[in-house]
Amino acid sequence: MEIGINHQALKESIGDTILATLINFPLIWALNYLTMTVFLFGPFGVSITNTFILFWIAVTRKYYVRVYFDKKNKKKNLTKQPKAV
Repeated sequence: MEIGINHQALKESIGDTILATLINFPLIWALNYLTMTVFLFGPFGVSITNTFILFWIAVTRKYYVRVYFDKKNKKKNLTKQPKAV
């Protein structure tokens, strides 16, 4: 049994994680600021708010990343196929 790395999946995973970090860091900072200083939520309220908002942003982000890579892979596969004569 050969164990190898799926380079396409690795590339997609790294890209998605970098995108998530760029989105989540400022978002979490802003959410924590708002929930702790403006709305005066306690730890439980901050956790629930962060979890709820980050969940839906993650689902949306993951969907668009998946669609992007599916289109890219389909386009790549179409150009690799031999031309019919």
